[in-house]
Amino acid sequence: FNGQGYSIGEKAFYNCSEIEKFTIPEDVTGVYKNPFEGTGWYKKQNDGLIYKDNWLLGPKNTKLNGMFVINEGTIGIADAAFEDAGTFDDIDFIGVIIPSSVKYIGKDAFNSCSSLMTATISSGAIGESAFSSCRNLESITLGKGVTSIGESAFSSCYSLRDITLNEGITHIGGSAFASCDVITSI
Repeated sequence: FNGQGYSIGEKAFYNCSEIEKFTIPEDVTGVYKNPFEGTGWYKKQNDGLIYKDNWLLGPKNTKLNGMFVINEGTIGIADAAFEDAGTFDDIDFIGVIIPSSVKYIGKDAFNSCSSLMTATISSGAIGESAFSSCRNLESITLGKGVTSIGESAFSSCYSLRDITLNEGITHIGGSAFASCDVITSI
């Protein structure tokens, strides 16, 4: 417990092959990428994006191509869920649309997704380094429901030109847009 709710850490249940059922309680405010990998439950999941109790945990044996929309009703995107996606030959997603139901975009959620070019975020808190080092990210649109931008959230996004902010943002963390040298409009 860290004062912000409960979280499920990295590899929390890794290779606990007998676990078939579990629930992520509503007061959980943070989940690390696929903490249930290797469990009986995880092994039964189809390839693709893995969701559990309104949390997007990350991809499983899947190619991410083109633009994709995260399911409406999702409340959180796990820490490091897509970290380094797009740095491999079989992954080439260019954009993501995050619905208004999302309250938490985890730390490093899309960190180093080199093929990502655009992101539309309707609401929630954007975690530390969530989109850091997305070197081809050109534009971001932050909807009225986005309340905070974490430290280094978009740092080192070298192609970032256009940023649309909103009046509802109450916090922009240190170095949030550091080394974004080609920004032409905010």
